Amino acid sequence: MEKPHTPLSDAARGNLARNIAKRYEYGWVWIAPRCVQDPTSIFYIYQGAYICFVYLYDIENKETWAKSDWFKYTYTLPELVAPAEVVFFTKHWEIVGTKKELCDEISGITSFDAEVLREPKEVQRCSVAKRMSWASRRIPPKLPDGETLEQDQAHCLIGIFHVPGLAVEDKRLKLAEAMLRLQHEVMKQYPEDLSIFAWEDRPHPVGVKNGLLAGSPSQFEVSRDVQVRRGQERIVEVPGHANTFLIQAPMVANMPEFKGKWILNCWHNSNPTTNIFISLNLVHVVPNEVELYRSDIPDMSHVENTVAGDMPYIGLLESEVYIRKDGSCFFLTP
Repeated sequence: MEKPHTPLSDAARGNLARNIAKRYEYGWVWIAPRCVQDPTSIFYIYQGAYICFVYLYDIENKETWAKSDWFKYTYTLPELVAPAEVVFFTKHWEIVGTKKELCDEISGITSFDAEVLREPKEVQRCSVAKRMSWASRRIPPKLPDGETLEQDQAHCLIGIFHVPGLAVEDKRLKLAEAMLRLQHEVMKQYPEDLSIFAWEDRPHPVGVKNGLLAGSPSQFEVSRDVQVRRGQERIVEVPGHANTFLIQAPMVANMPEFKGKWILNCWHNSNPTTNIFISLNLVHVVPNEVELYRSDIPDMSHVENTVAGDMPYIGLLESEVYIRKDGSCFFLTP
């Protein structure tokens, strides 16, 4: 008799999976741990599957399925989101239910929208910030020597954002660098979505940050309900400068005090008539060039859509902010 919470060996799991596939009258079954490890390829394999079986090895009876650790890990995020149909099984291969049947409960556990769980194509309707938040509490795997693969918090989102141009890097890559590279590709893929900047500058266990770009999905934890308001705002890749971007969005600046507020084209569901803005410190480094830094104010704030009426003491600039490859930012002055 196996001890509770003891995973099956690959061979035993494979044999049982084949029996389940036969029960469902399928002639072929693909077992994830034995095959492709590239996160983009895995996402599309799950997306193309007729049905996926999830073996909850730590669940003895189906009444306690929601307590499974399976819902906590980074590598199970694409397994949950990508397939059209998922069937969950207990440790003893007792059927718990399907993703569609359990979507409301799963939504409560994971904070994924129930609509996304019912219809995976709805992922593309979600804001960048919301999708980032899905990995904010996920636990990355560990190597046999105990080292945590923290960069998997970024890599598990590659398929979610459909950015196949991002290759999986060396296992020694740190989370901040993995997040930076992911966000470069996301800005190219979603140039009208400025919610990528809608994260909170709060301390992180490993102290990561990339200028105006986030250093960890955990910084998007409060962005689970962020939506995007399409307008004139744009993210444009600067020709001839790899992974350097021009952000076209309004900014209000108080130059005498070297403070600024960058207004994003997104909002929280709880404040539908407002736009999110982030507070900035402005530093003159060279003539006609002002460096931008996230201020010490950690939280995102909101401003009414009228903007100027909410902040009468400072001027509105239709600014163009440049983001360098390392995430540092500046704008040009006359």
